[in-house]
Amino acid sequence: METRLRATDPLYHLGGKKCDKRVWLRDQGEVEPKPASDFKQALAKLGDEHEQRHAATWPDLLDLGDIRDTNQHAKSTKLELEKHQQVICSGTSRIEQETAGVMAKVTGHQARLIPGLQ
Repeated sequence: METRLRATDPLYHLGGKKCDKRVWLRDQGEVEPKPASDFKQALAKLGDEHEQRHAATWPDLLDLGDIRDTNQHAKSTKLELEKHQQVICSGTSRIEQETAGVMAKVTGHQARLIPGLQ
């Protein structure tokens, strides 16, 4: 199983009870996720609607959001970026990086990638 670190992990790690293994436990499925509150659900719905309206302003938008395999998603994004032809929606980039003596795959998920601006 691949351990994932997210931008919110420091907050999650420090929130509530202090536990050095909090992020690890979540990734192992040892911590039950809390159901989303009504507010979070409403906010997510508004965010999705905003994204759809914004996406409609790009006539040549290529949506890669349906690719679920992260490795394939990153490969497809790189291939499309190299073509420099279309605005990409829901792209993924991945590099390998050594930090503190540990090799890690660093993955980024971008809402929009515009040719010529990367």
